[in-house]
Amino acid sequence: MKKVNLYMLSTVVMILTVGFCYGAGVTVRNDHHDLVEAIEMKDWQVAAEIANNLCQEEADNEIASDTYFYLGVANYHLQHYEFANKNFTTYMLRPEENKEFIDLVIEYKFSIAEKITGSEKTHLYGIKQLPRLQNGYELGLKIYSEVITMEPWGEYAAKSYLAMGGVYKEMSNFPKALEQYQSLIRLFPRHECGARAYLGISEIYREKMRGKYLDTHLLELVRQNAEEFAKSYPRDPLLKEVRKQLITIEDMFAKDLFSSSEYFYKKNKLEASALYCRDILRKYPDTETAEKARQHLADIKLNRTSINQEASEQMSIAVES
Repeated sequence: MKKVNLYMLSTVVMILTVGFCYGAGVTVRNDHHDLVEAIEMKDWQVAAEIANNLCQEEADNEIASDTYFYLGVANYHLQHYEFANKNFTTYMLRPEENKEFIDLVIEYKFSIAEKITGSEKTHLYGIKQLPRLQNGYELGLKIYSEVITMEPWGEYAAKSYLAMGGVYKEMSNFPKALEQYQSLIRLFPRHECGARAYLGISEIYREKMRGKYLDTHLLELVRQNAEEFAKSYPRDPLLKEVRKQLITIEDMFAKDLFSSSEYFYKKNKLEASALYCRDILRKYPDTETAEKARQHLADIKLNRTSINQEASEQMSIAVES
């Protein structure tokens, strides 16, 4: 996320402070001045304390709206992410019109969701004094949805759909993950995030295939996904990975056919064994098992030649005798 423009924040706070001086006491004016200084010095703890006091003292004034934003910024940098999110939400719900920091709020909220669904944790039971040990999947998903609502056709909406798909995939909620990826592809055609959505879909299909019976319908979905990816992003480097996953899944089916071929080969039913090998070469020509099938066909041909020669020799012996 882009760094907050501290100069811009300081300038706005100073303007608000000057305008507020006519109706406020000296203590409040000093607090606003101290808030500006804390922000400029990146002293987030002090900034949070001052902003929190101002929000309580001036809750009904217009100036408190922006102070909630600054409190969110301070809590964000203090890694109190769920509290920063609440501050930004309060800022957005304030009745004042023409809020200055909507774009920054969207950026901050998205960044918070990224952090708490990634390596960062949230406070136990939502209590700031307790350690940050909980994963933030549920809260993160909620924040991503808020970002989409705030900016339904913007850059962060596209990124949020992609991120939600990833979180649901991590939670093994594959139907919801597919829903998010497909929404991204449908609503933001050819957006750069779409390529990663196609890859995410492919990964989900691969996971669903593992440890289960071979589902030909699922295989067709994998193929369809790869074809649509190639049409939309023909030069994207991730296309190679999606095709690789397709071949990996196809190889599962090829191995199944090859085991049947080997079974009939051991039973000396060479024609049946060859039939399965030809089926592999026709359906799954790019798999590793296809190469085994080619070699197996060569062995079957050699075996047939040997059998025919032996039969011919025995026939000659019989005729001579």
